[in-house]
Amino acid sequence: MKSLVLPLLMSAAAWAQPAKPVDEGPKLTEIVATINGQSWTRSELEQYIDALPPDRQTIYKTNPQEFLRQLAILEYMAQLAEKDNVLEDSRFKYRYRFERSRMMGDFLQQKKQNAVQASDQEVDAAYKKNSDKYTTAKVRMIYISFALPPAQGTSEAAAKAKATDLHAQLRAGADFIKLVRANSEQLKEQDGSLGTLTKADAIPDAIKSVVFSLKKGEFSPPVRHDNGYYIFLCEEHQVQALADVRDAISADVRAAKFRDWFTEETKKSKVEFLKPDYFKATIK
Repeated sequence: MKSLVLPLLMSAAAWAQPAKPVDEGPKLTEIVATINGQSWTRSELEQYIDALPPDRQTIYKTNPQEFLRQLAILEYMAQLAEKDNVLEDSRFKYRYRFERSRMMGDFLQQKKQNAVQASDQEVDAAYKKNSDKYTTAKVRMIYISFALPPAQGTSEAAAKAKATDLHAQLRAGADFIKLVRANSEQLKEQDGSLGTLTKADAIPDAIKSVVFSLKKGEFSPPVRHDNGYYIFLCEEHQVQALADVRDAISADVRAAKFRDWFTEETKKSKVEFLKPDYFKATIK
């Protein structure tokens, strides 16, 4: 038994050893690479990569060293281009002007979008103004059609009678989904599901008023619309709380404020066609 004591003690001692510190890499101010003789600190490199489009960031993360080798080539070629005065050639001069304008415009829009804020008061006002958007109902339906003129199919009277009979069966306790599967002429495969509707959806007023008057678990009497009769079942009816949609509303408010800014600024751009006949389409 004594021979087991030492190994056990050694095992316990091994478990008691402090964990090795995790290597967090170089300090932010430490130079991590040189590109064409220019020193790059960790902080500078990470800021550079963070500013790139997502697809370029992925390429860097996949093979950082090869990415930097390609970057060195790009920057070296740019230096050569400047020394060679390539922009004195009008073909490159105006293309550069176009690309620069496009990129600077994109940068400005991104900066403005990031800077736009939505106050609590603006979010509250938007919620109240668009309350219909946040009033939802999860709905199923039974649909019985009729033809106009009746000679082409089921008459309106026959369709109404069938819808009335189905409504009576529901009142007597029949299962709504079973009646959908046996009788409805639309959405049978989905058990009559219309999904979740909002008051802001493009729904005929005659149907909307019925659907959103139903409480959870209630079904409607037959509703006539166009060439058919509908019976609706409300499975869920709620008004989303402001707290649940605040982030989405804030995003909508910020987007609207940005669009307003963009619209007003673009109105300030001007072009005047001094020779209108010259600006005719050359490709049709």
